[in-house]
Amino acid sequence: MTWTFLSKNHISTAGVVMATVGACLLWYFVSDVLQVTKKDILNGKPVTLIIPDNTPELRQRLHVHTFLARLGVFLTLCGGVLQVMSTYMSD
Repeated sequence: MTWTFLSKNHISTAGVVMATVGACLLWYFVSDVLQVTKKDILNGKPVTLIIPDNTPELRQRLHVHTFLARLGVFLTLCGGVLQVMSTYMSD
């Protein structure tokens, strides 16, 4: 058994870490962007995006949080791809 940087186990572990970080980003920032509680999301209540004051600070915060939520989606997808890819790698 050789230890290389891009071994099957390392790629699988990186995939799990990326998917976990992505899921946490989604969990936190999607609920924050939609301005609902996490309990409402889990209960399946309909959510709408309401921006009470159209200030530059609020728009900037919304853009940053939307970006971080999209980053969470990207990390979750890449983590899943890495996990599947590691399954088909030879030892």
